[in-house]
Amino acid sequence: MWQILRLVPLGALAALLATGTVFAQPATVDPATVVAVAAGDLNDDAERDRAVLVSREGDLDLFVFLSADVPDARQLAGFGMGLGYSIGAWGTEPDLEITDRGAVRLTSRNDAIDRNRWTETLTILYRKGRVVVGGYTYLSRDTLDPDYRYACDVNLFNGKGFFNDAPIRTDIRAMPISEFARDGICPQE
Repeated sequence: MWQILRLVPLGALAALLATGTVFAQPATVDPATVVAVAAGDLNDDAERDRAVLVSREGDLDLFVFLSADVPDARQLAGFGMGLGYSIGAWGTEPDLEITDRGAVRLTSRNDAIDRNRWTETLTILYRKGRVVVGGYTYLSRDTLDPDYRYACDVNLFNGKGFFNDAPIRTDIRAMPISEFARDGICPQE
C-alpha cells in the first residue's frame, strides 16, 4: 500500500543546500548529517516536495520543503527536532518515505540491541498550511517474553485508535512537527 515515490540522491541535496535559499533557519544542516531524503507531492500542486532527515547525535530532525514559485526551488514548510532516534547501527536505521497519498512516514526502530525491540512510525501531513503529525504507531516486543506485546496505533485527527487490538481514544490531536510530543498518545506500559 505504501510506496516510496523517489529517494533523492544526496548530491542533489548538497546542491539544494548550497543555494542558501533552502533553510530559513530553525537550524543549519551539514550535508554529512543527512540520513535520508524523500520526494513526492505533499500539497497537491503536482510538484515534487522534499522531506530531509538529519542526525544530531542520535536524534533525528526532519525538514519538510514545499515547492516554490521558482522552478526547482523549495521553501521550508516545517521543521521538527527529535522526531526519531538512530544510533547508526544495523537494526536501528530509520526509514523515510513519501507515500502515494502525500504523507511523510518516518519510522525509527530498534531491531537489534537489547531484549526490548520496538518500531515507531510518525505519519506527517501538510494540512491547512501546516506540517503536522497526524498519525502515531508504536509496536514493542520482548525477545525473552514471547507473551509480551505492546501495539498502539492512533489517528491524531480524530483521537481514535487501537491498543493491543482494543479500541482507545485520546484527547491529543494532530500537532505541528515543531511541537510534537509522544507523552499521552498511547497508554503507559
